[in-house]
Amino acid sequence: MSRTVGTSGPRTAAAALAGGATRCLLVAAGLLACRPAAGDDAGPDRLKLIAHTYLANREAFTQLTCRFHVTYAQADRVEDIPAGDLKDRLVVRGLWLLDAPRVRLELTCNRAAVAPRWLNEHAMSARFLPSVYLGDSRHRLTVSPVVGLANVHPPESYAGLQGTPFDMNWMGDDEKLSPARLILHALTRKDSSRYLGEQTFEGKKVVVVEVDQKEYLRTYTFRMDPDKAFWPVETVITDEGKPSMVVRITDVRAAANGHWYPAAGYWFQYPNALTPTFSVRQFVVDELRLGPPTGAKDFCVTLPVGVTVKDAVTTGAQFTHDQDTEYCLGGLPALVARCRLAGEERRAMLSQPPPAQQEAVSAGSRRWLVTLLACLAAVCFVGWGTALLVRRHRAGQPAPGAAAPADG
Repeated sequence: MSRTVGTSGPRTAAAALAGGATRCLLVAAGLLACRPAAGDDAGPDRLKLIAHTYLANREAFTQLTCRFHVTYAQADRVEDIPAGDLKDRLVVRGLWLLDAPRVRLELTCNRAAVAPRWLNEHAMSARFLPSVYLGDSRHRLTVSPVVGLANVHPPESYAGLQGTPFDMNWMGDDEKLSPARLILHALTRKDSSRYLGEQTFEGKKVVVVEVDQKEYLRTYTFRMDPDKAFWPVETVITDEGKPSMVVRITDVRAAANGHWYPAAGYWFQYPNALTPTFSVRQFVVDELRLGPPTGAKDFCVTLPVGVTVKDAVTTGAQFTHDQDTEYCLGGLPALVARCRLAGEERRAMLSQPPPAQQEAVSAGSRRWLVTLLACLAAVCFVGWGTALLVRRHRAGQPAPGAAAPADG
């Protein structure tokens, strides 16, 4: 049994925006679901309704603890993927802590299975690299323990987050390419978004929306569940008219707050010149607990000895840890300051000649001074000798007008 309800809460903000062209149903489970009313104009208002309903649901998750795992794998055929017939599996464990704007995302795996390979002095090839992201609205720290490198980002340097079950590692940093944001952006551009109506997909009634990114020759086709906040049960991405990626959410569940989240899903990329098989990632949420994280060290990370920390803005501002060191969000400004102080010390050191060169310069200066003094002494000696000879010569000559001495 369902009945139409009217509320002014955040979950029905899209209904007010659409000017009444929506029906919000309170279904038997007590969960709110909105869908466009039949027969209304399939134009911008309908697309705005879809986008704002999605965002209102998404923004309900601001405090949570989420444990999940991601399986990296390969498949030879498309039909092997939903059947789970995958090869070269690598399981990554994820911990996502959120107390907006504070966030921590840690992705780990069996490091023996990673086997990174250095291509040259500056490039590494690896299937996956464990990482830690720690940040708030001003400072962010990204750590790659295998590489031995951490970047600290001050407010003037943006560093987004991706890799949670909510973005499934395809929506870009901070979900800037989520379906809702893509739709709203496309509405500001001519002929870039289309509502294609309803259809049945795997036994479910969905609405279909297309969005073009014309500058990239890319099109997104979303099949969205109107009863579950328009989470896209399938997303097909085409580049230059050819499918390049398919994303499917296979399980959308209601959280304790009555809002919807993707509990399981997967995506795959089509083979290309570099990868002859289908690249697959499967996301599964193992635990989702709402409310602020309660651990004393939830928003802290320990950097092991040997890790080099760099300021992402200032060239040369970096230092290497000589012991394991813990940093929490409140300590990130001091970490930026320490990086920059190390950079200033390094620049001051580089502005001075190396010790060996300084010694060479000093020795050269001493030799030059000795040579100069010797030359001055020689000049003085020659001058003194010349003056003495002149005096003696003058003393031996007769005075002017005097008779010359007679010969014997």
